[in-house]
Amino acid sequence: MFIHTALLDTAFADTGDLPPGGGTIDATVVQVDTSLAAADVLVAVTMGFDEVAQSEAAVASVHLVPGTANEITADFVRAQSTATCSGVSGVSEIASLAIGG
Repeated sequence: MFIHTALLDTAFADTGDLPPGGGTIDATVVQVDTSLAAADVLVAVTMGFDEVAQSEAAVASVHLVPGTANEITADFVRAQSTATCSGVSGVSEIASLAIGG
């Protein structure tokens, strides 16, 4: 999860860059609770081997700008991407999205 505002950028469960030699990096945060965002169980994994890189991130119980008229909620959000020398692909999944309360 990445929070961007005019004054502050904050990342949670960020794996950072994959080293040039490949490998696997994971990051997990059990809970985030700020004035701009709240979420449970943030998980991110990135890996690269044999000219293929894959990343996946998932989060549960998302609440963005909670308590405002512009509140955005979702029960579950997941994104997955794959990059090879011949192309890229990705998918995302959002369950129970609600915008505006």
